[in-house]
Amino acid sequence: MPRGLLVALVAAALGPQTAHAQLGRLVDRARRSAERTVHQATDRAAERTAESATNAAVPGRSEAVEAARRLVAARQSADGVFDPPGHGFDFSYVSGWPEVGEALYAEVEAVEARVPEWQAPMRALGERFGPEWTDVQRGLLDLGVQAHEYGDGTEAASAFRYFAEGMGKVAQFRRDAAERSVSEADMMFRLLGERFQMAEIRVAEAERVKAQLQLGHRFDPQNTDLNARLATIDAEIDAVREDVDAEIDAGEWPTGDASAPQQFARAALDYFRSHPEWGGTPDVEVLAVVVRHDWQIAEQNVLGQVTQWRLPIAVAATKPIWRESEAARVYELSILAHPGLPAARQPPFWGYWVGDSHLVRLNKIPTM
Repeated sequence: MPRGLLVALVAAALGPQTAHAQLGRLVDRARRSAERTVHQATDRAAERTAESATNAAVPGRSEAVEAARRLVAARQSADGVFDPPGHGFDFSYVSGWPEVGEALYAEVEAVEARVPEWQAPMRALGERFGPEWTDVQRGLLDLGVQAHEYGDGTEAASAFRYFAEGMGKVAQFRRDAAERSVSEADMMFRLLGERFQMAEIRVAEAERVKAQLQLGHRFDPQNTDLNARLATIDAEIDAVREDVDAEIDAGEWPTGDASAPQQFARAALDYFRSHPEWGGTPDVEVLAVVVRHDWQIAEQNVLGQVTQWRLPIAVAATKPIWRESEAARVYELSILAHPGLPAARQPPFWGYWVGDSHLVRLNKIPTM
């Protein structure tokens, strides 16, 4: 709006005398603001002149100020970079290792890709004053460098400390990932040696441990324990495979005693071949049944009357994971007759109880 029009509007609204006084105050306020701006510019120019003179008098001072300025700017753009959600580069908070290992490795690499942003100014300051943030703080103070010379007041020494501690945290995170891989490999191979897992998955578990060690090696290639395990891991896997083969070779197809009513074996076989959890599953093949002992009591009522009988049997079944080892798994079971009073000791069967199991070579299983 043109100034003359503004004055006219003010005069019309306030009256001649009031408008004149109000206008005077506006003009005075504008004058004082302009004076402050001029003084600030003059002060800043004087500061720059003084700084230039000081820099000229102190060799390397201008380079230190520029490095501090760059480091503070880097710190302002790197807020939270060392504190990713979920773990904050503290391995004690990591869950799901090693399944999340690839994602963690990507986070580490993303941070390390930004290191050049702050490492160059850190090196310039560190080589001049020392490798610790306290050295940088003392060095800048000794040079008389003021906060306004390199940013908005953020201390360069504080930025130096932030990055040094952050990079140290990431480096420790790498070491911890490798150490976790080694410790879990030790634990798993102890369990494998004790045959804690089922035989058919032990080789796969050993191979999974190898993959975990390889992942840990990517995090910390300098871990000597991890490198030693990687050097022997294939031999350890072979030993697990040989132990599994020995266990399968030692497995035997059980026999029944003289009292076992073998005439029920076929009915039991038909029951399991049609059962939805056994032969009714596409990849499961029920091979054979043997009756181990005579009927035994399954349930009684409060009067001591038998309300259900069970027949101890063994069932052989196989599926692709076992066939790969030319094996079947033999289950020690009790197949249950229908409950009732009086209780029947004959088919049709009503259910079963599961006991122990072991692997046996297929060529030891009878054909039925």
